[in-house]
Amino acid sequence: MLDIEWFRSKIKASDYELTSHANEERQAEMVSIEDLEKAVLAGEVIEDYESRKDSRGHSCLIYGPCEDESPLHVVVAKTPQGDMRVCTVYRPEEEKFKDGKKRRIK
Repeated sequence: MLDIEWFRSKIKASDYELTSHANEERQAEMVSIEDLEKAVLAGEVIEDYESRKDSRGHSCLIYGPCEDESPLHVVVAKTPQGDMRVCTVYRPEEEKFKDGKKRRIK
């Protein structure tokens, strides 16, 4: 599992890349950079995608609160080069996630 402290240190240093997809989703969901950063800084890893390693690297899903305490999901990756990449960001739908954290069984 990826260490959330590594991602937090990258956020604190503003040393991360936001993909164009993540930026589009962030704007569509009306999520500020501050909300994205707070979610990672105060959040927790709820899913690890190690088995899905692809060109973006080892990724995971972080659940954390926005400034207004509403839940936010941020998919982040540690690239093969050792950089942090924000792959996507979205507000979890109640129909898909219980309490924003656990996937509901279909």
